[in-house]
Amino acid sequence: MSMSTAAISERYQHIIREQFENQPGHPHKPLDRIKREGRHAFTHMDFPERRQEDWRYTGIDRLLGQAFVPARPRSTADSETTRLLAPIAGLESHRLVFIDNRFRVDLSALDALPDGVSVYSLREDAPQIEPAISRMESSMIHNRNRFTALGTALLTDGIVVNLAPDVILDKPLEMIFMVTSRSDSVCSTPRVLISLGEGSCAALIERYCGYGQHLYFQNVIEEIILHPRANLQHYRLVEENDAACHLWNMQVQQHESSRYTGLNLQLAGAWIRSDIEIEMNGHGAECALNGLYTVDLGRQNDVHVNILHHAPECKSRQHYKGLLLGKGRAVFDGRIVVDREAQHTDAHLSNDNLMLSDDAEVDTKPQLVIHADDVKCGHGTTIGQLDPEQLFYMRCRGISEAEAFRLLCQGFASDILDTCEIDALREHVQSRLLALPGISGDRPGMES
Repeated sequence: MSMSTAAISERYQHIIREQFENQPGHPHKPLDRIKREGRHAFTHMDFPERRQEDWRYTGIDRLLGQAFVPARPRSTADSETTRLLAPIAGLESHRLVFIDNRFRVDLSALDALPDGVSVYSLREDAPQIEPAISRMESSMIHNRNRFTALGTALLTDGIVVNLAPDVILDKPLEMIFMVTSRSDSVCSTPRVLISLGEGSCAALIERYCGYGQHLYFQNVIEEIILHPRANLQHYRLVEENDAACHLWNMQVQQHESSRYTGLNLQLAGAWIRSDIEIEMNGHGAECALNGLYTVDLGRQNDVHVNILHHAPECKSRQHYKGLLLGKGRAVFDGRIVVDREAQHTDAHLSNDNLMLSDDAEVDTKPQLVIHADDVKCGHGTTIGQLDPEQLFYMRCRGISEAEAFRLLCQGFASDILDTCEIDALREHVQSRLLALPGISGDRPGMES
């Protein structure tokens, strides 16, 4: 271990010790049990290194440049927070707000939740939390890497959402996670557990954001359990500030005939990485995972997806696209594993990248690991540039270079965005995408 890594490890050990001393808690309280698990895991692990295959292309210098301390919750919302919390035009939803490591009931809108839907804060010392804590302990997701262990050790709050069997959520549940700190080196460590009972159905929207130019770290751990015949549409929008780091570790457990549909949109932030693991444990389960990532101005955006087929006659689809500008760098690592027992699996993954700059870089690695002999599986990847003939054709018809560029980028992303079944959200994301620097028409030397 280098001195710099050793020094940052010691600083984190001090931060963790300090938090435990200032907030000693009780060893048998649910939240404190989880935090102690994280503290133990952090002590016995090392930070990821380039020698590890999963981190081969992911530089973590931004994360190791300084030790992040838990964000201090504010008692009131300032004008910028209120602006970011403004509802998406036309979107009707149940709303859950998480700001600076705290679930904010006063800013949430959950009164109209139907019977059979329950929402709890992990800070609650209630019997209803115990099953969720036991689930978190058994999943061992805090042992995935040292950052998940750190997020668990510094955990101050989290959200548990349960749907009873056969409940149909009438409108989406929107979850907003925001960092409002006006100083560098703060972290937010949301922990989310979603459980859909047998035959239940819901749409979930997650939005991650912050403001200003201060460096902060959103370290998110999420677990989703879909019982037999449950159906979840999961939309995730990352719009951090231009200095922020965002790490998302998600684990999905699918049971018989359940369906998971995910749309992961990683649009803004200095350093973004998502680690997604989906376990298809029940016969006939289906999974469709789509995503779009953008990079520019030296930013990095990583996507790592692991779909594990453990049961027969399951179906999975992965399709991710990337828009790469400036000196940005992207990584796509998609993996499908088919166990020997998972006969009649139907699985496919694809990754397409549009290079909008000679300085941009992408490392893409689709993988198939197949142990069964009666399957239908495939993968593919493409890396290309805008077609000059398309630009010329549009310019000849009176369309400016900047507008032609925007339209072609929009066309490239359209089949991903079209998988969003919530019109208001799709329109919001499309407008945000076209407003990003480099796509909005403000590229140097481009005619508007």
